[in-house]
Amino acid sequence: KYLGKLGEELNECSTAIFRIIIQGINEREPVTGKPNKEWLEDEIADAMANFRLVIDKFKLDNNRMYHREIRKIKLLKSWHDMA
Repeated sequence: KYLGKLGEELNECSTAIFRIIIQGINEREPVTGKPNKEWLEDEIADAMANFRLVIDKFKLDNNRMYHREIRKIKLLKSWHDMA
């Protein structure tokens, strides 16, 4: 259940990302009028909450993941700066 819900939230986050790529971050969802930026914020928050639940449930190594996250941020920043 934990991983299923995490996958669902990640898919919803992906949907928000692709909508922003297509429409722009300052546009709105056509039916509800919700700003794309708020939608993305909500979906990222939902995914983060589920990440925390999965980390706790499966007793994942938070310290190991933190250090990998820091390395990845450095790598991605250098990659984005080259683009």
